[in-house]
Amino acid sequence: MKKVNVNLYEEGTPESVYAHFLQAWQDRDFEGMLDYCQKYWVEGNSDPLNEIKVRFEPFFIDCVLYIQDSERNDTNGLNTDIVRDLLALIEINYEGKKLKKKFVPRLIKENDSCCPSVSGTWGVNPVSALRTLTLKKEPKNGSHKF
Repeated sequence: MKKVNVNLYEEGTPESVYAHFLQAWQDRDFEGMLDYCQKYWVEGNSDPLNEIKVRFEPFFIDCVLYIQDSERNDTNGLNTDIVRDLLALIEINYEGKKLKKKFVPRLIKENDSCCPSVSGTWGVNPVSALRTLTLKKEPKNGSHKF
């Protein structure tokens, strides 16, 4: 396992916030992941720690190959001063299998919950962090996607 290098990204940038989120995930620090989540998402959940665990605990990060701006920022007409989509290529371990997967997390810059602002701080929307992840699991009675 290669540790996430948060020093590759300028502090306070969306890339830096996402790298810290990934580092906490890699360290299995689910409570620490909440520090880098979108305020609105955290405050809008009755048990955000449990939500993070349910979503992220099955996956183990082996290596983050890169984090960069997503081309979705240009094509979706986003105000990139307060909303940014990133693209990350991450090697994960899921049920003993090593997989190389692309993640496209959305980060929102907020002053307070539900208050996007250019003077706010970036936070990862954890639902978006897994939106491009598809895995095939084959149970005994058939197969389905996650």
